[in-house]
Amino acid sequence: MARLVALLLLLLSPLAHAGTVGFELSFAPFRGALGDDEVTAVPGTATVWFNGILVAEEEVEAEPLMVLFDAREVSPAVWVTAGSNARLLRPGANTWKVSFVPDEADAPYAAQIRWSAIGDEVRTTETEDGITSTNVVASGRADREAPGTTVFEGTFEADWVRRQDWHDWPAVTEVTPEDRTRIAALLAERAHWFAPPFENLHTLLKRTDGIDARRIRRAMCLDAAWLAGLRITAVDPDQLDPELTGTPIVVLRGRPWEADPTKLDKLRSDEKAFCAAVALSVAYAVPTRVVRAPDGSWSFLR
Repeated sequence: MARLVALLLLLLSPLAHAGTVGFELSFAPFRGALGDDEVTAVPGTATVWFNGILVAEEEVEAEPLMVLFDAREVSPAVWVTAGSNARLLRPGANTWKVSFVPDEADAPYAAQIRWSAIGDEVRTTETEDGITSTNVVASGRADREAPGTTVFEGTFEADWVRRQDWHDWPAVTEVTPEDRTRIAALLAERAHWFAPPFENLHTLLKRTDGIDARRIRRAMCLDAAWLAGLRITAVDPDQLDPELTGTPIVVLRGRPWEADPTKLDKLRSDEKAFCAAVALSVAYAVPTRVVRAPDGSWSFLR
């Protein structure tokens, strides 16, 4: 059930190159020697931002991490792609930031960050050691050893990103009581979508990349979750925890919606439970991001 709950609640240099279509970050805090086959991840909290906008906040657990290749690359404890967060980006230059706070503030550890620009073609290279293929067109890496909080920052180019309306909107510098009321109403409207016949949710899923909306509709897993007693409600305006980003986008920290994911335990089929969790992770994503238009209206970041 932990897997399903996680899905529900989830659910230093510039890089540029012709033909670039993506960007990736791989981060690992660890203890151990890079000369070994494995190291151990350091427990703590890793937070990732693109352009000052929260992308992910993940708990890192103590578990083995493989050390790969002659370059001694540590397999990532946190892996983030720009492609899955393209709506947070702007055409051209963008910034990234990774912060890690270990559970044990005074205990020494090492951290490794790697970044890669992904191309639209696979390149094959033949050497004396054999043939290698990759779609990475540029990459970088930084290693650091220190106790306490570790922060890495850098920039990258995202010319593959399409322009969006919010790129030209003024930054939000304050969330007023009126803003809170409008945001809460937006959240409440989305919460009301979780009710038969779920047409608004199915429409949202249909226009979401990577989601098989037809399969979710045929499975009737949202109906099954409703019959199992799952309900979704929005928090009150004074319970919102907005985070300014220096852009028109505001991140709602915490959980702006309330639900009891254990209701999915009542579903007889793990497949239906998984299906419902995936669908709900799209509609009620955490972190939740909203954007304010010049006329003062709010909407979810699409």
